[in-house]
Amino acid sequence: MSKILEMRQKRAEVWDKARAFLDEHTNENGVMTAEDSQQYERMEQEVVDLGHTIDRMERAEQMDREMNERVSPNLASRPMRTQETLRGIASTEYRNAFWKHMRDIDRRSPEVRNALQVGTLSEGGYTVPDEFEHQLIQGLETLSLRVQRTVDNALELAGWLEKHPKIEHVSYPGLKSSKYHTLAKKYLRNGFGGVLTFRVKGSAEQASKIVDNLGLISHLANVGDAKTLLIHPASTTHAQLGEQELAASGVYPNLLRLSLGIEHIDDIKEDLNEALKHL
Repeated sequence: MSKILEMRQKRAEVWDKARAFLDEHTNENGVMTAEDSQQYERMEQEVVDLGHTIDRMERAEQMDREMNERVSPNLASRPMRTQETLRGIASTEYRNAFWKHMRDIDRRSPEVRNALQVGTLSEGGYTVPDEFEHQLIQGLETLSLRVQRTVDNALELAGWLEKHPKIEHVSYPGLKSSKYHTLAKKYLRNGFGGVLTFRVKGSAEQASKIVDNLGLISHLANVGDAKTLLIHPASTTHAQLGEQELAASGVYPNLLRLSLGIEHIDDIKEDLNEALKHL
């Protein structure tokens, strides 16, 4: 049983106990003693608190699902014209081709790390040092070219994978088979994103073996890099979840997540095709 189902069952049990307590301790005039009334209020509050916990867990599951079928950031989207929206994206995704500046926080002393994370990061985000700003500016100079190449590669590869005999399913909003395709065409003007997921015809072990037999594509959990990245979520980013929780999150045992880079599409196809031969 998943944790969310367990919490829902617990909430129902507490609510049943609260109603039974109310019936048992209310006199014929519908009145309870002050002590019984306080006890009943505590039981009611527990039901409310469990409901809030379940809501947070469901939102976390939704974020997991979105992460495994992720669209490029605002670069490919069409802003809504009905309202003004403040939007921001992480500077480590697409803006900078170097994947370096945020990682350097981890190399600093514990005191500096704590000050950044607890102080600056929590209040207003990370203000990068001068040398990292230079790298960001360099990345911005080629941003439009890299993102367009990325989303073009993703669309081409998604169509190729969908026709591959060893692929069970492909999730990508640019495909006509996607339930999000109509919405994607409405809101995305320069492509359908650089990340897709696909399920192979095989077990979790076989899916994981594909990662071990790649040459060009890197085995990393990041997204938005200039190079193509592949990961097996069930054995890495989501390995702490049980079978039912994985299924509820849309993370199947044979699922792989691919973040496309700017390599030539033929090279990416060849690398994947060679790896798929090991199924």
